[in-house]
Amino acid sequence: MGILYGIISAILLTLSGPGFQLPIINLVSFVPLFLYLKHKPEKWLFTSLSFGVSYYFINLFWITEAVNYFGDAPIFIGIILLLLLSCYLGLYYVVFFYAYTKVKTDFLMLALFLFLEMVKSFFLSGFPWMNLGLTSVSYRPILMNAALVGEMGVGIIIIAINLFITKVIAGNRKYLVYLIVTIVLSHIYYFYKDTNLMSKEIAFSMVQPSYDHKKKWDIEQKYNVVSEVIKYTEEAFLRNSDIVVLPESAFPLYLQTEIDLLSYFKDLSEKKPFIIGNIRFTNDGKNVKVYNSNFYVKDGEIEFYDKIHLVPFGEYFPMKFITSDIQKYFFGTDSDFTAGNKIVLFQYSGKKIGNLICYEDAFFELARKNVLEGADIFVVTTNDSWFGKNHGRDQHFAMDIMRSVETGRSFVRSSQSGISGCIAPYGKVLATLDVDVKGVLDCKLPVNDSKTPFMILGYNWAIVLVILAIFAELRFRKN
Repeated sequence: MGILYGIISAILLTLSGPGFQLPIINLVSFVPLFLYLKHKPEKWLFTSLSFGVSYYFINLFWITEAVNYFGDAPIFIGIILLLLLSCYLGLYYVVFFYAYTKVKTDFLMLALFLFLEMVKSFFLSGFPWMNLGLTSVSYRPILMNAALVGEMGVGIIIIAINLFITKVIAGNRKYLVYLIVTIVLSHIYYFYKDTNLMSKEIAFSMVQPSYDHKKKWDIEQKYNVVSEVIKYTEEAFLRNSDIVVLPESAFPLYLQTEIDLLSYFKDLSEKKPFIIGNIRFTNDGKNVKVYNSNFYVKDGEIEFYDKIHLVPFGEYFPMKFITSDIQKYFFGTDSDFTAGNKIVLFQYSGKKIGNLICYEDAFFELARKNVLEGADIFVVTTNDSWFGKNHGRDQHFAMDIMRSVETGRSFVRSSQSGISGCIAPYGKVLATLDVDVKGVLDCKLPVNDSKTPFMILGYNWAIVLVILAIFAELRFRKN
């Protein structure tokens, strides 16, 4: 019976998240599970495990397509990998729900949840995919709190409302006041208006070539793909925009070795600058290093930003003594990418453009470092073809909405096959190009140089939460 409650809560939480986006269901999604564990605390293990595993199994099902279709592995390999990852991520919820059956103070529960989200987001390179706060993207009054307390702080608000509703249903009337106060306070920032947003606008044209991902690496199709990308690039240069943006790994080649193609792009950059995602390499005579980079081509000159946070098991394999055989199975003799080591901001008309490549937009600290170094607007280049046609793309796009709210910045998102989009400051989506649509997306986006409270303080506010948790626990034990 407990397993059923866990699955019900997992489904409810999924329905509120990216791809489904049914508003405010996340504010009650944990209630069935909380109520069951309140009456059957001894059933915590399988109940909580059923929630965690089913939630991640449903939401990360795109992994099977990435492994099967793009990795050429049997479908059962993808399912096994997905199940293992779901079990690992589910353990964080197991710890949380176990504590729920033991801990008596709400502040301690909230502090524990924040701690677990932090560990999940940083441990072993981190995997902050589908953090609880991301389920708020369909409900802006709650989402806007990310500008104050970040994505994980939004998760705390969601958990608190679920806890208080549970206790009200269980007959504890004093929690009705706590619930009302929490809801009111969590909706106030929604009405805040930033008066600095319209200080300047930059017009972008984003190229979405949407070619078949497998055709990209077919040597016989190589220059057909190049021609297709150039076709839409030339169209973008005819638009009335300031900057053209092409997606991550736009070409199936090293741009730096294609002299004619590189000269062509340098000539184009005399008309207007552009940003293009592409792999590059360095060779010092002893070692060859490969980078996943953004090229900024302006007035015939090129700057680079090298991706800092690489995708584990995609762009590099950690713990080689364990994973070397797995790497050979999927990638043969291909070597790891090399991580970049510094933030690079591209300059345009006195404004600074921050860079995030693909998976990097899942990490708040990279966006925050860009802002603290002066980024006024963000460009995200990505290749979301790996997700196939499922909600993985919606989840990834939602992360840019979240980062936009946290930073108070506009986000320009160029994806190889969708979703490309224009996101104004505080997560307002202005326009998108959907999955597999070929074309160019134009938008003017405001530049914001003010800092949100979260950009200034980060998660230092958690110190207050920990102090309150300790105080509440000591007070409870004294009574």
